[in-house]
Formats: sequence, structure tokens, C-alpha cells
Amino acid sequence: MHSTTRRPSRGIRTALLGGIAAASLALTGCQGSALGGGGDEAEEAAPGITDTEIHIGVTYPFSGALSAYGAQYKGAQAYVDYVNDEFGGVKSADGKTRKIILDTADDQYDPAKAFEQVRKLVENDGVFAIAGVVGTPSNSAIIDYLNESDVPHVFAATGASKWGATPDVYPWSIGFQPAYSLESAAYVQYLEENQPDAKVALLYQNDDYGKDFLVGFKAAVEQSDTDIEIVAEESYETSDTTLDSQMARLAASGATAANLITTPKFAAQALQFLYDSSWDPQTVVVASPAASISSTILPIGVEKAQGIITALYFKDPADPQWDDDEGMKQYKEILSTYSDVEDLSENMPVHGFNHFYAVVEALKGMKEPTRQGLMDAVLSMDKVEHPMLVPGSTVNTGADDRFPVETLMLQQFEGEHWKIISEALHFEGQTASLSK
Repeated sequence: MHSTTRRPSRGIRTALLGGIAAASLALTGCQGSALGGGGDEAEEAAPGITDTEIHIGVTYPFSGALSAYGAQYKGAQAYVDYVNDEFGGVKSADGKTRKIILDTADDQYDPAKAFEQVRKLVENDGVFAIAGVVGTPSNSAIIDYLNESDVPHVFAATGASKWGATPDVYPWSIGFQPAYSLESAAYVQYLEENQPDAKVALLYQNDDYGKDFLVGFKAAVEQSDTDIEIVAEESYETSDTTLDSQMARLAASGATAANLITTPKFAAQALQFLYDSSWDPQTVVVASPAASISSTILPIGVEKAQGIITALYFKDPADPQWDDDEGMKQYKEILSTYSDVEDLSENMPVHGFNHFYAVVEALKGMKEPTRQGLMDAVLSMDKVEHPMLVPGSTVNTGADDRFPVETLMLQQFEGEHWKIISEALHFEGQTASLSK
């Protein structure tokens, strides 16, 4: 798959060049091997990389029930095309400038398919690394294989805590967004301050994504000094066609707060149920992976989302509060120049952009053209600026800190847009303890 490449305006080049250079300096100043290797192994060039190009593999659900997530590819490819066109590729710390080639495949958001496609990318296509794979189920299906094969599995598009909580088990894996356990803690904090006697009903996806969130929420409630109580739990399968039965049972619990740990399609169904029913919980939380204006709210109507709460760690292109933000302007100009996306407010492409912006910054710090060299750079990111993270947030990693983004804000939907209702919540270095 290819996007049409056009020359960017001087504005993009000038605005991003300074940030790219600064991030590169932050990375290249880091020393040491994160995985404890080096020596002769580091001397050997890895598959998928030459002095002039580097192949990164990624699977997306281009088809299937959750194909909306496949649009993340457009943001990823747009940023890669921008870097290749404007700078001739990415210049790594070994002095070589390499064009980035994205090798993609359709995983249909199916774990078995994801495993099959990733194995082909590694063994048949010979990619250097796997990056930005979407979803907890798909990443769970490939994590053992990639770690057993010593293939970098970086910036996974999921907030499951295991990508960072168990580096001794999965030394070649790392996520990107704040962990679901951290997000859960933020929601409990909100209830502590605004509804300390809440009786909570939980709807969750029956996979690692939903269960990870559930565990984190329960842990935070147990640590709370308030009267918050979980009174009902219901799960659903991604193959389900309706949530009416689960929602009816949750409503019957008499819960005064609802937490929807879903994907956009099912969040829309749950919000529709709430709107149509007599159940009117005081607080309705929608987990951030489902809190898209374009994918969740607009399809059912903004009147059905009034007052819902979610967390954000990046700037939503559909939200006008970011219209004058320089990072948002840069993002939209790159997307309009290097992709066929017509609606620049669409939510999904920004995720792919976010992940591959981080990939490029890590590649800048790579001192050796090896897979371990990439992991050393990935695990040595120190206050790296990112144009689409919320104000005050940077990318930070270390051998003992595999949670790149640990800052988020809370927002509430009012009228037709989100309104930020909290200061930046910083959890730098705390996610591992919250995930136990």
C-alpha cells in the first residue's frame, strides 16, 4: 500500500526540524545496552536493514468487524513518507541515513491471523522490527514469538501493562500509550473527588484489554479510602452483535456509575442503550480507546454522549480546542500532504502517526544497525518531545521504565466537544507499581 507523496510546505519543515534535532540529541546522548548484549552480536547486521533503507513490519485490521482501526495506517505511512521525502529518511547515530519502508499486512483484529501475518513479515519478508500493531489481543498473540526470536516489538498500540511490567519476560517488547491500569487509577481518582459513594457497573471486553483494565480498576478501588463499590460486571465478545443483555443486567444492579471498557463500536451501542433506557448513572466513563468523537459519538449523535468522561494522552484532531496548537497544525499539514485522508478530524490516523513518530525518534538514537541497537535506543528516550501529546507530556523510557507515556488528562463531553476537566496528571515512573 502506498500513499501519494507531495512536497510539504516550508511551514512543516521549519516547525518540525527543531523538534526532530532536539529529540535526536536527547537520544544519542544515552549510553549502554538495555538488553545486556553487545560485543560480536552487535557487529552483525540484522535482517531488514542496509546502509540505505530499513524495513519495519506492522499489521492492521484492514478488514473485519474492527476495520476502523485500520485507518491508523494512514497516519503512520504519512509520517514515514514525510520523513523520507523531507530528510531522505532517518539519520541514525551510526551516521547512516536510511529510508523507512513499511511492510504491512491485514490481521483482521484476529489474534491467530496476527500471529500468522507477523511470522510472515519476520520470516518471509525479513523485516527489521515490528511496530505499532493494533490491539491487545493481536499483540498478545505475537509477543512470545517475537521475544523468542529476538525481534523488536515496539510501541504496541495498546495500553496493556504487560508490555512494560515484565521486562524480564518480554525484553523485546514495549508499548506506547499510558497503561490501562494507570488510566483506571485516574478514573477512580475522579470518583473519589466527585462521587465517593459510587456503586460502579463495569462493562468490559473479554480479552486482555478488558481484563487488564478491570484488574487495574479493582486494585485502585481496593486502595481507596472512600465507599466506592463495584456492584456489577459484564463482559462481551468482539464477535457479539449487540450488548442489550449485558447492559440490561448492569442497569438492574442499581449502579450509580458506569465504566465502559470497550472499543468504539460497542461504546456507541452502550451509550445508545443508556440514552434509550431509564438507567441514568451519575458518572459514565468511556475508556480512552473508545472515546473517539468521529468513531463513537458522531455515528449515534452528540446528544447521547453528554457528560461522559474519558482520559486523553494525545490531542484529538476532532476537538477544536487544539485548532491553534502548533503540534496539531503540523500533524494536519503532514496528513493533508502525504495521505488521502479527506477528513483531517478523523481520529484513527493520529494513532499511527503517534507510534511512528516515536519509531523515528528511536531510530535516530540507534548506534548500531542491529535489533539490539534499536532496543537500546528505544529504552534510552529522555524527555523526547512529541507534537501530539498533551501539554507537559514527553516520551521517557529506561531499562527499568518501559512505559513511554505516563501523563494524561481527564475530559468531559459537553455540547459537541470535549472539555478538559483536570490538570495534567503525571505518573512518571509509577505505572509498574500500579500494574501489580
